[in-house]
Amino acid sequence: MARSTTGLTTETVNRFLINAGALYVNLGLPDERLLGATRDGVTMTIEQDVAEIEVDGTKGPFMGGRRILEVRPRLEVTILEMTPENFKLVLAGSDTADYTEEGATAPTHTAITRNRGIQMSDYVSNIAVVGTLSGSNENFIGIIYNALQDDDFEIETDPTGEAGLSATFTGHFDPANMDQEPWEIRLPNITTTTTAPSA
Repeated sequence: MARSTTGLTTETVNRFLINAGALYVNLGLPDERLLGATRDGVTMTIEQDVAEIEVDGTKGPFMGGRRILEVRPRLEVTILEMTPENFKLVLAGSDTADYTEEGATAPTHTAITRNRGIQMSDYVSNIAVVGTLSGSNENFIGIIYNALQDDDFEIETDPTGEAGLSATFTGHFDPANMDQEPWEIRLPNITTTTTAPSA
């Protein structure tokens, strides 16, 4: 029997994950907020260390002989909106306060400082990327839970463009349920038929 030599089908155009997506903090909770404008999209990674059980006499890996040792889900993004909330989010364990320039009658800045360790309240319940699947009216959603930005703080100005604030948010296991990995992917059901993905 002759088989197709391309993976393209009539449903292919309904299965593309398109556009950059948007990042939300505490998606679905009362304090949900849109993180704001980003650049170069969002990267979701689920790092996993899968061990191979070695048994004398076997010639290679065998089914049932693998186990998950460690899982580290991450969302990476470059944030363009310079707000106190975003800086505090990126600098885990930091605090904000009003700062007033000498001679001013009202606060002129928000001061961001850190003089303490990371506390439980610094973890964000979730951070989620919300995107578009070309054949659905519902959103693709990738979530990491108990998120903390744990990469270096780095901001670089650009003489011809806008500065970006790089952030890597890592999900953390809940000590009360160490079997539940701190990530979730919600893939929408295809509900429409289209001829091409929209821009």
